[in-house]
Amino acid sequence: MFLAFAVAAQLAIVAHAPDSVSACDAVEVSVAVSARGLVVPRLTTPSFAPFDLLRGSANPRLQYSTASTLAEYRFTVTTNRAGTFTIPPFEAAVDADRVRSRPIVITVRPLRGRSAPSVIARARIDTSADVTLRSVAVAETVYVGQQATYEVAVFLNQAVRERLKRNPTFYPPELQAMLAYDLPAPTSSPRQRDGSQCFDALVYRRALFPLVAGRLV
Repeated sequence: MFLAFAVAAQLAIVAHAPDSVSACDAVEVSVAVSARGLVVPRLTTPSFAPFDLLRGSANPRLQYSTASTLAEYRFTVTTNRAGTFTIPPFEAAVDADRVRSRPIVITVRPLRGRSAPSVIARARIDTSADVTLRSVAVAETVYVGQQATYEVAVFLNQAVRERLKRNPTFYPPELQAMLAYDLPAPTSSPRQRDGSQCFDALVYRRALFPLVAGRLV
């Protein structure tokens, strides 16, 4: 929710965030503080709970004019909980002058339901790890020449996903006595919630066709 605007003798502050988001979305909270002269104001941040702080910097982006300084702060937060939550006011100070923004109210909708690949629906995620890798064969018993779909999912927590510059490269294992070709990946990265953690899932799929009878590993 936004806008929150407060003014003191030398200071003005405004804080902004979306009115509503979905659980596990990365939410950007921005705070702008204007101060007279060339003094950089000090910002005191409130508790973001129940949001988890994914990214934030104590060093603002600064813009100077002849009579004032504008400091812009950005924070990225997320939560897996649904409901309406309030982020308390931010406080800016220059010497004895202090000013507070209005609270930010954000409504978090439940995680959008969507049909998930089997590897996601059946996976157990290690919530203590930044990255988890899981694989599954959708059909465990098939006839010779019948398709079995092999799925691999990489689960990334939000902090790792924010740092990723590109998706990981999947190197499939060498398969004996099977034909195999890659299948299209899901059009979007499914999201998975486990305990108090949110994960993005990158899914890789291959079609396998066994050429001989027996147990193939």
